[in-house]
Amino acid sequence: MNRSIVCLSSLIVCFSFFISSCDKENTQNEDQQELAKLLTKIRTLAESSRCGDDINIQTLPFGNKACGGPSSYVAYTNTINVQELEKLAANYTDLEIRYNKKWSVISDCALVGGPKSVNCSNGKLQVIY
Repeated sequence: MNRSIVCLSSLIVCFSFFISSCDKENTQNEDQQELAKLLTKIRTLAESSRCGDDINIQTLPFGNKACGGPSSYVAYTNTINVQELEKLAANYTDLEIRYNKKWSVISDCALVGGPKSVNCSNGKLQVIY
């Protein structure tokens, strides 16, 4: 009888660990999806920039590698809502910092450099890394 209780208790504990690890994985996937959606918004807004001879092209670092520093850069012009882009980039950076801590992310610690150049072709930005 005691052996049955011990076996049943052990089975319940193992099953609990299994269930909690599944929840953690689902939550991590949800966090990744949230980052991906925000990244899409950032890139879509930045890519809607128009450019020309009299329009200033800028780059914005955003995100956070686990070792520190930005995880990416985006090029844009002032033909878009720059405040919205900066807000989205700040939100992404904060979210990625939390994600890295929550999931104990390890990084390669390589510096992510900005674009080597950004050119204008047919009114659209062309980023060269």
